[in-house]
Amino acid sequence: MFATLLAAKPSAPPAAAQASTDEVDKDSCPSEGTANEEDGNPLEGPLKADYLEDDPTETLPEPPPDEGRPSGEKPNVNLKPILRPVAQGQLGARASQAAQTGAVELSIRWCIVQPDAPGSVGERPLQFDSYDEEFGAYLNDPTDQTDVEIPIRTVRVLDAPEWAANPNCVARVQGATDVKMCPPVPSRYDEFQAFAQALAAHYGSASPFTVDRFALWNEPNTAENWGVDSSPAAPEGLTSINNRAEAYSDLLVHFHDGLEAGDPGIGVDAGEIAAGGAETNGTRRWTRRFAEYNTNQSRRTKFDVLTIHAYAKTASQVPEKVRSHLTTLDGVTDVGVTEVAWGVADADSSEPGRWKCVRDEDLQADRLTSLMNDIRASQVAVQRLAWFSVVDNTRDSDKGNVKCPDNTGHYDGATDDADGDGVADGDNSVRRRTNTYGLFKRQPNGTLPGGFAGTISRPLLTAFQDEQ
Repeated sequence: MFATLLAAKPSAPPAAAQASTDEVDKDSCPSEGTANEEDGNPLEGPLKADYLEDDPTETLPEPPPDEGRPSGEKPNVNLKPILRPVAQGQLGARASQAAQTGAVELSIRWCIVQPDAPGSVGERPLQFDSYDEEFGAYLNDPTDQTDVEIPIRTVRVLDAPEWAANPNCVARVQGATDVKMCPPVPSRYDEFQAFAQALAAHYGSASPFTVDRFALWNEPNTAENWGVDSSPAAPEGLTSINNRAEAYSDLLVHFHDGLEAGDPGIGVDAGEIAAGGAETNGTRRWTRRFAEYNTNQSRRTKFDVLTIHAYAKTASQVPEKVRSHLTTLDGVTDVGVTEVAWGVADADSSEPGRWKCVRDEDLQADRLTSLMNDIRASQVAVQRLAWFSVVDNTRDSDKGNVKCPDNTGHYDGATDDADGDGVADGDNSVRRRTNTYGLFKRQPNGTLPGGFAGTISRPLLTAFQDEQ
């Protein structure tokens, strides 16, 4: 079916001609070949299991106890969780289908789609092929005739190509710093707007993919995702939280205008903001400055929904985080939760980020159930809620990104060299490198199976299915 639909759209190649995600050209991505790069899916880029540690020097404003709690009908009684899968291609689609999710949220990297600067010698056309294959897996699976009909709710756009980024930022990504991505420099905003226009035309309402919304960036409020090494401070003025929030608003204007030109009426999300924290629910300085600056610049119409990553210590904190962002930020009328999860690990450990972990799989399932109960009982509207992720995902433990490594013993005793370091993985290196947020497990050696049937289900899967 998908190949037929694509054949009717001249700008998209037939499914059989699409490149494998194993052959993605990442040469224009600043993170290509670095320790920051995501192990699991080259089309997702250098993402992390997002957290945000509390800054003890910052007082976060909490809304008054009764503000944002209208009486009457509860707005979330029919809300169902969806998924943000990071598993590659057909595996992610088949696992998402088995989870019975009503929609998924995916990502796209600018550096892969547009590897060459406009007007440059030997410029190639926009490279949508790999994403056509990746996104097409959610429409059907042509290899075994299994239909997978899952709407793509949102596509998150991130990761500027080297030609559009500041060379100093590229050097920080490729050096021994915390930096994972680079924003485009202002002189390249017009090229980004043209890219956004082509993106909406290719994947929007008139395409076989019928993507409803597009979101800008991943956690732009974290310094390392906006080109700044958190320690030591970087030059060029971007160390200022206010400057970074304003730069994001400036880029959002071009993002919105490009999308609108490519598909009038398309939904635009701002944020993907890290709103995590073990104890606090309040809005942070970056977020407050973005909302204030956006309003002062008469840009309230440049986005529809503010999205947050509402990682929390308890389920009841999640609707409170939404309430905080709805009631303390000027110009924000809708808030969606586009990442939330609890993993399975030693929750009593003192390591950073362990407040996102629970001690066993039954508790993990209970946490999801409690979350949905709390949200449906809340009178604060949650625009949507996405669980991260569908399959346990590998991370680079050397960069400190594994917040809830497996403690169930599932990945112990492996004899393979899954990480390619020349050492057998029986020392639990696979276990240490596997975040346990997914509804399904990987193979015991840490690799992704070639087909969905090789995965092993978990209590969390049953809990997620029960919420559908």
